Amino acid sequence: MLLIFGNLPNEIWRVLGFLAGRKLDEGAEVLIWVRAVATAIVGCVVMQVLIVPPGALASVPALVRCFRLSSAGLSFIFWSAARCSPA
Repeated sequence: MLLIFGNLPNEIWRVLGFLAGRKLDEGAEVLIWVRAVATAIVGCVVMQVLIVPPGALASVPALVRCFRLSSAGLSFIFWSAARCSPA
């Protein structure tokens, strides 16, 4: 019962998404925009967890959170530098 009612509805949408996605051009502007929005959402969620941690993470001392934020900032700086450097 669990396989039928839990897996089958999800699997149908995955197969339909796969079939529809085969015909899409990877360089299409719509897909570039969707990828940018998805990346921005993931970045916002990560920063929200770092700045205002939920649940048990909220009990972590402020000094440790400061180290987490500074490491996230340094990671962003290195990522930006690597992405902007000429290849």
